[in-house]
Amino acid sequence: PGHDHPQPLARPRTQLHRLDAYGGDAVLALRRRFADVWRRLTESRRELARLLEDERERARRIDLVRFQLDEIAAAGLDPGEEEELEARRRRLQHLEKLQTETARLYAALHEGGDGAPAAADVLADAAYTLQALAQLDPQLSEAAQLLDGAAVQVREVAGVLRRYADQLEADPAALEEVQRRLAVISDLKRKYGATVAEVLAFAEELRAELDGLLAGEARTGELTAEIAALEKEAAALAAELSKARHDAAAALQDAVSAELEGLHMGPGRFVVQLERTPAEDGLALAGGRWAAGETGVDRVEFLLSANPGEPPRPLARVASGGELSRVALAVKRVLAAVDSVPTLVFDEVDAGIGGRTAQAVAQRLRAVAAARQVISVTHLAQLATMADHHLLVTKGAREGRTSVTVRPLAGEDRVEEIARMLAGVLTASTLDHARELLELAHGANPAS
Repeated sequence: PGHDHPQPLARPRTQLHRLDAYGGDAVLALRRRFADVWRRLTESRRELARLLEDERERARRIDLVRFQLDEIAAAGLDPGEEEELEARRRRLQHLEKLQTETARLYAALHEGGDGAPAAADVLADAAYTLQALAQLDPQLSEAAQLLDGAAVQVREVAGVLRRYADQLEADPAALEEVQRRLAVISDLKRKYGATVAEVLAFAEELRAELDGLLAGEARTGELTAEIAALEKEAAALAAELSKARHDAAAALQDAVSAELEGLHMGPGRFVVQLERTPAEDGLALAGGRWAAGETGVDRVEFLLSANPGEPPRPLARVASGGELSRVALAVKRVLAAVDSVPTLVFDEVDAGIGGRTAQAVAQRLRAVAAARQVISVTHLAQLATMADHHLLVTKGAREGRTSVTVRPLAGEDRVEEIARMLAGVLTASTLDHARELLELAHGANPAS
C-alpha cells in the first residue's frame, strides 16, 4: 500500500508483519518457505478431505462394479455363442419332426416305397436312356450329362440325410442345458447390453472404471503419507521461524523502548509478545499441537506499559490516540530501514505534549521524512515548522452544510499561520518568533 496510518499498528496482523520486517531477510525467507509448505499442506488436506467425503460412495461403487464384472466373467461369454445356442435349441425342440422328415426323404430318394422306385434309381435309369439316345443324336448329350449329375447329387443328398438322421437322438438334458445357458445370456443382455458384444464392451468399461476407483483408494494412501511428511516439514520450519521471531522481538522491543524514552514518554515499557493457540488438529511442535496459518504458529502482539507498576497491555487498550501515534512514530523510526511504505500519516501525534517532548517528536518526524513522505496533522508550531510543505485545513458552514477547505501555504502566509499556532493572534513578536522557528528548521529561507 502507498499509505499507512498509526492505528493499524494496534492490529496484531500488522504487528506480525512489522516484526518479520524487522527480523530482516532471515525471518522473511523462513516465512516464505513456511508459507509455501503450508499452502501445499492445505491443498493436500483439502484433496484428502474430498476423497474421504466420497469414500462411502466410492466403496459402494467398487463393490457394485466388482459384482457386475464377476457376474459377466462367470458367464464366460463368447461373441458367436448365442446364435449357435439358438440353432441348437431349435434343433432339439423339433427333433421328432426332423427325424421323421429326414427318414421319409431318405427313403424317397434312396430306397423308394409302396411299390414306387427310389428317386435316385429313376434318375439313373433316365440318364442311361438319354445316354443311349445321345448316341443317335448328339444334341441330347448335354441333357444326358445333366441328368447323370442330378442322379449323383440325389444319391449324395440321400447320404447326407442318412448321416444327419443317424446323429439325431432325443436328449432332454441337452435341451435343458441350452435353455439355461440362453437364459443366462438373456439376463446379462437385459442388464448390460442389447447383444453379447455390447455386454462384453460394457465389461471393458467397468474394468476401466474399477481401475480409476482403485487409483482413488491408492491416492488416499499417497495423500496420507504426503500430509504426514508436509506436517513434519511445516512443524520444523515453524519452530525455526518462531525462534527467529523471538530473537527479533527482543531486539525490537529494546530499540522501540529506547525511542519512546527519547520521545519523553516516561518510564513506559514496550513489549513484543509471541503466543500460540492450542489446537487438536494443529502442528505438533514443542510438546504440543498449535493452530497454524500461512504465517506460522505465532500470534504477535505489541504491548505497552505506560506507567510504572502497570502490566503491559495491548496498544489498542492502553494507548490514547496521541500515545499510539507516538508509539507508531517510534516503531517507524526503528523500522525505517526495512519498512517499504512510502507515505506515513500521523494524526494526534502532538496530543497532550509540548516543550521538549514536542521538539523531540518534531525532530523524529523530520528524520523519518528524510526517507519517505510524512503527512502530519498538528496544532503544534514545533511540529509544523519542520515540514517542507504546509496545507491549512479549515472547517466551516456553507448553506447550512459543513464544509472543509484545504489551502496550500507559502511565504508570509506560512509565517502568519505558524504565528497563530504560537499565540492565537498576530503581533510583531509572534511573527518574529514564527520566522525564528522556521529558520531553525530550514535555514535562512523560512518563507520560501
